[in-house]
Amino acid sequence: MSPSLATIGSGLFQTHVDWKDIKLCIQKERNIAIQFGPNKSARQIGSGNGFMSRIGVIDADFQSAETGLPARFLLKIPSFLETIEMEESVAEEEGVSIMELLEGFEKDAKMCHNREIAVYRAFSRFDSSLTKLPQYYFGQQFAEENKLKGFIAMEYVDNAVTRHFYHKVTPEQLMDVLRAVAFLEAKSFQLKDEEKQKLESNPIKTIYSRFITPNVVSKAFRDMCAVYKELKPSAEELLEMVEEMLDLDLPSTLNEELGMKDVFVHGDLWSANLLWTKTTDGVVFSKYIDHQQAHFGCPAEDLCRLFISTMSGADRRANWERLLEEFHGYIVEYSEGELPFTLEQVSVMTCC
Repeated sequence: MSPSLATIGSGLFQTHVDWKDIKLCIQKERNIAIQFGPNKSARQIGSGNGFMSRIGVIDADFQSAETGLPARFLLKIPSFLETIEMEESVAEEEGVSIMELLEGFEKDAKMCHNREIAVYRAFSRFDSSLTKLPQYYFGQQFAEENKLKGFIAMEYVDNAVTRHFYHKVTPEQLMDVLRAVAFLEAKSFQLKDEEKQKLESNPIKTIYSRFITPNVVSKAFRDMCAVYKELKPSAEELLEMVEEMLDLDLPSTLNEELGMKDVFVHGDLWSANLLWTKTTDGVVFSKYIDHQQAHFGCPAEDLCRLFISTMSGADRRANWERLLEEFHGYIVEYSEGELPFTLEQVSVMTCC
């Protein structure tokens, strides 16, 4: 088997990226000479929380006096080693080999990695306390001459926790998330043309059409019926709507239908892509991460995922209109010139 993102490498965390690659990237992108010391180390974290990357904490032990880089940072390396088992089940359901599935997905994963680097580079000039993006340090994109060694180095957020689908937050705790989303949407109109071009196309259809197919979704609902008898009526109703639910063109057409401007969209803004800091009163929003599917498009893509994955059904139904009013207020606060959309427009498409 030829080396790929699905094969074990001899580098960090069993990928194809090694210390030399990191050193050369720093020297090229930051134009500084660096040397790692004998106490350098790399520790993998986050296993099981993602399926497109290996994540690790790097303690660089820099020997240079001034590097402009922290001694500790996070390294994110695209890799399929976390997800091969999951992809095998999808491949079996679709009647294709795992290698056929991964071959197509590898191209998508590399595109997503390059897209995420473009996001961090484009927004790095804005106030990180408002963008809520981790600090970007350096990164290497995939290219024709570099098919295996992509990575991003970014801020390591100490004491950060991830809240999964079953960890609910309150509407008040979401306010800071909405402020950050609104800030990036408003400031996306200030990006340079070449920066916007790297994020123009919506990758959702290309990515999801490979592994979220009618067969896979229908099987999920049938499995739901078998395991959770009380959900059988709802699952059977959803089974009748599978084709309609999988209209992957809809996110790309909604804005035009409603006369709205395209804005920066995270593309995968659900609970697991938010980092929180624990306090005596609960949790406080810290950062939002994983911008591989970022693009210019419809704000409801992010808002719907955010509301559904973070709040209880009761909280969502009772507060979604109030939260949208707050969100649109932030859009008004941070926008310069004509607003990208009205409160009524964003309410129509985000109705929860």
